[in-house]
Amino acid sequence: MQKKGIKGKDAFMKAYSHLVFDIDGTLIDTVKIHMISLERTLKKYWGADAKLPDLRFSFGIPGTATMETLGFADPAEAHREWEKEYLACAKEAPGQLFPGMKERYIRSYGSRYELPSPQNAGLMELFLDTCGRSGIVCGNERIFWFLSEFPEADGQYRLPF
Repeated sequence: MQKKGIKGKDAFMKAYSHLVFDIDGTLIDTVKIHMISLERTLKKYWGADAKLPDLRFSFGIPGTATMETLGFADPAEAHREWEKEYLACAKEAPGQLFPGMKERYIRSYGSRYELPSPQNAGLMELFLDTCGRSGIVCGNERIFWFLSEFPEADGQYRLPF
């Protein structure tokens, strides 16, 4: 929720010191973290020597559904354990999961935080065209203009587009 008296994009920018948008595999290899953390979670429940099934089915479905498929009596609890393991894997030394990534990043981009794709112009044209044909609102000015307004209805915020 936004603090009273602070409005608009300035408030949004003050709320965050950094924003990162990552296309999977660019900075974080979530597929690898997904598999390692799921394997570790299953070994906690089933024992270190347990033969694990092929876990690729778990990509793209909710974690609780994964745990249901694996036969857990309490899939929600097993999913919470998996999430804890996922966070632990993500915090491990990046060199173990992403060998050479830091050096490659610095060599390519220095200390920059915004890294537009070399194909940015074509991708943006495709994105804007698709949004326009589909009636999807896009563009920072259009999306964030409401931050200075915050119209209320029934005690909840409603976006006016």
